[in-house]
Amino acid sequence: MDKIKVACVGDSLTWGYMTDNQPWDNYPAVLGRLLGEKYDVGNFGDNGRTLSKETDYSYWDFEGFQQVSQWLPDWVIIMLGTNDTKPSKWQGEAHYEQQYQNLIDHFKNLSKQPTIVLNTIPTAFYLENAMTYDLLEAALQAVPKIIKKVGKANGLRVIDVHEATQGHPDLFPEDGVHTSTAGARFIAETVYEGLSSIEKSNTDLFSKKATQYAKGRPGYPTSVLTYLTSLLDENPVFADIGAGTGKLTEVIAKGGYQVFAVEPNPDMFGQLEQVLRPYGNATPVFATSEATTLPDHSVDMITVAQALHWFDLEAFTKECKRILKPGGWVVALYNNAKAEANSQQTHRTLATEKFFPHPIIQHFTHQVPYNQEEWLAYHQSHSHNPLPNDPNFDGHMLKASQYFDENAEDGTLFYEMVTVTYAQPLKDLK
Repeated sequence: MDKIKVACVGDSLTWGYMTDNQPWDNYPAVLGRLLGEKYDVGNFGDNGRTLSKETDYSYWDFEGFQQVSQWLPDWVIIMLGTNDTKPSKWQGEAHYEQQYQNLIDHFKNLSKQPTIVLNTIPTAFYLENAMTYDLLEAALQAVPKIIKKVGKANGLRVIDVHEATQGHPDLFPEDGVHTSTAGARFIAETVYEGLSSIEKSNTDLFSKKATQYAKGRPGYPTSVLTYLTSLLDENPVFADIGAGTGKLTEVIAKGGYQVFAVEPNPDMFGQLEQVLRPYGNATPVFATSEATTLPDHSVDMITVAQALHWFDLEAFTKECKRILKPGGWVVALYNNAKAEANSQQTHRTLATEKFFPHPIIQHFTHQVPYNQEEWLAYHQSHSHNPLPNDPNFDGHMLKASQYFDENAEDGTLFYEMVTVTYAQPLKDLK
């Protein structure tokens, strides 16, 4: 089967200027590793390029522009506009909007008619004691809005990199404009999440990983269930959406509560059915988060464990309002290594901040015991981990094995985890 070609169009932020190892660290390269072996991601960025045709360094004059058109990609991801905000380049909002439309029209008219995705430009910061660029603040604020407007007018997916990078000057440490290696990865992860509903269905993300997921992923402490039930009346009914292999569902079922476990991935669902077979109070449901097939107003609490960032949040909100009883709750849960609990948590923070207006946040610390087999399975279970036929697989697993050997005692590694819960009553959902 031919690989899906993904062309990343942009300027120095796409090319990877100021990353440590540009060929490896630029955001398209990281995105390619996240998407996996079915995808061929090309970096068609070039330093200093503008979206506008009418400048001395336009993307239209870049040889890579011709190359991407001849490559006939399946997807085109555009992130252009930062250089257009320079005083010598900026020609007003209407001009920028028309120039963006021209570029979209060009790619729309390719014979392969690729899926076009628009990234808003990253946030620019003015840092003390750092090299600075002469950029117009008004233009920097206008460009992301114009990109969203053009995207909406053309029915295109817009990934809001601008919003995602707000409050993160640490990702642009050298000059406030160009990303560090960590910043490029942050953008890649943001784009990866945004692509989840385009052609590559979320249901595929954990294919071939279900066994490792069931074996290696940490579960949830019973103290979490005690907390969840404290929010509800007696004999509540749960819907665990994006249930995976049933890590949280089984905790709920063992507590004696009725629970519907909704999961769309066939491999994960197969594991889920096996896990829940002993529990007559647990019902596996093969469906999506946006269309659970559950009856109207039938559940007291919706739980989403380690999965909210994969959902179409607008559609999921509507489904929550449909299936929850009056007075019901929605709770998202994330397990994080305690050592990383306060580090960048792109998936969790982006999803929870968008979905929950004012969540009640709780933390539950617990230790997870791993033998070596389980530890290695854990490091194969994430959607972004390389598969065994990936050239990066052996190195990835070697690092995991070395960590186990250095930290295990008597064949067991006790790994500290923190479960974070985000709870919101139905009445407060957007």
